[in-house]
Amino acid sequence: MSRNKILFFDDDNELVLLIKKYYDKLNFDMVTSEEEFKEKIKDKIYDVSLVNPNMYDKEISTLVRLLTSKKIPCVVILDKYYDIEKIIDALSVGAIDYFMRPFIGRLSSAEKEKVTMNIFDKIVVAINSKESLSEVDSVEHKKSDFTFDFRSATNKIIVIGSSTGGPQSLEKIIPLIPGEIPSPVIVIQHMPEVFTKKFAERLDTVCELRVKEAENSEELLNGVCYVAKGDYHLVLKKDSKGKIIINLNKKEKVLGVRPSINMTMESAATHYGKNTIGIILTGMGADGTIGSKKIKESGGTIIVQSEETSVLYGMPKSVFEKGYYDEVVDLQKIPVAILQILEV
Repeated sequence: MSRNKILFFDDDNELVLLIKKYYDKLNFDMVTSEEEFKEKIKDKIYDVSLVNPNMYDKEISTLVRLLTSKKIPCVVILDKYYDIEKIIDALSVGAIDYFMRPFIGRLSSAEKEKVTMNIFDKIVVAINSKESLSEVDSVEHKKSDFTFDFRSATNKIIVIGSSTGGPQSLEKIIPLIPGEIPSPVIVIQHMPEVFTKKFAERLDTVCELRVKEAENSEELLNGVCYVAKGDYHLVLKKDSKGKIIINLNKKEKVLGVRPSINMTMESAATHYGKNTIGIILTGMGADGTIGSKKIKESGGTIIVQSEETSVLYGMPKSVFEKGYYDEVVDLQKIPVAILQILEV
């Protein structure tokens, strides 16, 4: 990596020293006040900003939008778990990722190295996402105004898989889906268990669909969006009455993740066959590729997000290169693509 400039909006000098110990090509510029922060981004071009939301008097979304307008990717520092809502807000309006502040004094040398590698990886991902940064509209501008006729439509299921960059992408899609669609929606977002309920609650406030965190054994209903619970796989099963229900389990991680997009897509294809719509959004790795293959083999439809609009093109690229897709669609056009398929 070439020498990169990092705007560090926090007062934890010990954390800066730890990161620089392992990655000395990173140049940190530390600021500890809102005035200083705003002054810095006026005159200098930074490759990424690490931000503690508790250093900022206003809503964290305001700060993230400011950074995004300057094409500076943002990674948020989580101090305590009661800050989760701030992190969700930041991710939903464009922050690339977050990390939990390490208690450096309690860590062994090996743990310090592991923690620093994790932070460094997030910095690299953020820097690489710079060209794809785009501002997220305010929630009041995102209500669906599409008109579609679903009277002759076949009941289908929509499964959306996303990872890094997913929260902001989902906020550009889910609110634009009308509440009367003849389908349930399942969202598999790679996110910890403590985050997914808050994320679902946030989406519910800006969507016509009802959005909720998925619960074990609940029946799938049309017009409801189920966000997979963090650290649980979500698969579909039939109950004793033949109704399709959600099953949450803690089986081994697949490709290092749980929930697995692959597992949900495969089970959806098993029960819905050609009436399955799979959507692969931004993210690192290849989760969703095998699931997309299964949906295609069942006669269903796969949409992949375009490279130009992906924060990370890893997951969509993997599906694209294998040929397991029907359409490549820019993020802002995905809601219309979904609704056109649902009309049939």
